[in-house]
Amino acid sequence: MKKLSVLIVAIVVLAWAGATWYTGERIERDVEAHAAQWVTPMAESAPELVSYERGFLHSTAEWRLAPAVPGGEPLTARSQIEHGPFPWSRLRQAEFVPVLAWVNVEPFDAGGWQPWFRHARGLPWQLHAAVHYRGAVDFVTTFAAVDAADPEVTLRTSPGRVAGHVGANAEVVRVSAEWQSLQVQTSAAATMPGEPTALAFENLQWRSEHHVGEAGWYPGETVVSAAAVQIDTIDDDGRPLPVRLRDVEVAARLQESAGERLDAGFDYRIGEAAAAGQPLGELEARLRVERLHGPTLRDGVLAWQELQVASGGMPVRGDVDAVVNATLEALLTYEPRLAIDPLRWTLPQGHSWLEASATLQPPEASEDPMSLLQALDARLVVSRPMAVEVMARLAQLPGGSGMSLDAARAAASINVAFMERLALASGYVVASDDHLMIHVERRNQQWWLNGSVWADGDNVLPALPLP
Repeated sequence: MKKLSVLIVAIVVLAWAGATWYTGERIERDVEAHAAQWVTPMAESAPELVSYERGFLHSTAEWRLAPAVPGGEPLTARSQIEHGPFPWSRLRQAEFVPVLAWVNVEPFDAGGWQPWFRHARGLPWQLHAAVHYRGAVDFVTTFAAVDAADPEVTLRTSPGRVAGHVGANAEVVRVSAEWQSLQVQTSAAATMPGEPTALAFENLQWRSEHHVGEAGWYPGETVVSAAAVQIDTIDDDGRPLPVRLRDVEVAARLQESAGERLDAGFDYRIGEAAAAGQPLGELEARLRVERLHGPTLRDGVLAWQELQVASGGMPVRGDVDAVVNATLEALLTYEPRLAIDPLRWTLPQGHSWLEASATLQPPEASEDPMSLLQALDARLVVSRPMAVEVMARLAQLPGGSGMSLDAARAAASINVAFMERLALASGYVVASDDHLMIHVERRNQQWWLNGSVWADGDNVLPALPLP
C-alpha cells in the first residue's frame, strides 16, 4: 500500500512537471505573437521583446515600448511568467483552476518611467494577469499614490486599481477602476478666467462591459462616477468661484441591432450642485442618437483612416469635409433620430425640463434648412417657483446683487411675474398650474405650436416676435 501511494505521488509529480514543461514551451513559442496584439495609446507600435529567458517553472521577459511622442524616452518593463497549469502564486491564493500562465509585470526605473518613479510613493504600477489556455486574460493593475508638483501644475492621487477580463480574441472586454481621490491644481497665474484652478474627485470609479458586435463595433455600457467633484475657478473679474458637485455619474451606452442599426445613449446626473455655497439643486440629462446605419458609419470611419494614412496624418481640410459630408448624407437616408429625454433641473421649489425629439431626413433641393426635419417634438417647461428661487440664489454669487436671500427672492418674484406677462402676451407661451410651457411640433409637413397648427407646407418656421 505504501509503495502504491509513493507510485501515485510520483505519477502526479511527473504529470505536473510534464505539463509545466509543455506550458513553458508553448508560452515561449507564442509570447511575441500575443504581444503584437497589445498596441497602447502610449505607443505607436507593439511592445518589442528585448530578451527572453526560459526556466523550468517560470520565465523572464523584458520589453521595450517606443513612445508615440517624438523624442520621448522608451518605456521598458520586465515580466515574470510562471508556467501553468498550476502556478505557485495562484496556489498560494487558493486558486486551483488550471491556467496557461500567471504573469507579473513591473516597469524599470529608467527611460520614460523615471518621472513617474520620482513622484510615486512606491512602485508606480504593477500588473498581475492570469492567461487562460483558450486565450482569455484576467488582470489586475495597481497604481501607487502620486504626488507631483511643478511651478504651474500639482497632481496628487491616492493608490488606484484597474481590473478586468479580456476574452479570447477580445470578443468581450470588462474593466473596472477606482481611485479614492484625484486632485489637479494649477497656479492662478497660469489660469484664464473661467478655467478651473483646482479640480478634485472623491471615489472616482469606472466600469465598462463591451463585446464584439456583428458589424465590428463594441456595443455595451461604460459608466464613470464620483461621490464628489470640487471645481475651484475664478470669474471674469478675478473673484474665486468654488463649485461643488455630489453623486456625479456619466453613462455611455451603445446597442447594435442585427449588425445594421446603432443606438447610442448618454446619461448625465448630478445629485447635488452648489456654487459659492449656494445650493443649485439636482441636474440630469439623457441624450439619444438612434437609428444610425452601422455599415455606413463604419465605411465613413474607414474612409477617414485611409485619408489620414494617405496624407501622413495631416489631411487637407477640403478632403476632410468631403468625407464628413458624404458620410452624413448617407446616414440621413436612414432617417436617424436625435433626442433629449429629458434635460431636467430640480430644486425643492419645483423642477423644469426640456424634452426634444427630432427625426432627420435628406434635405430637399430647396434652400429651406427646415427640410432636414422629418419630424420634431420639443417641449420646454419652466416652474415659476423654481425660477424665482434660482434667480435669488444666483444673486448671492460673487458679483451678485449683495441683497439678503429673502430680499433677493422678493425681487426675483417681481422679475419673474413681469417676464411671465410678456411671455403670455406673445402668444407663444401658455400657463399651466405653476408652470410656463412652449410646445413646438413638426408633423405631416405642418408646424404646430401648443397643440394648434402654426404653419402649413414648406414655410420656414416664423421668427418669434419681440415683445
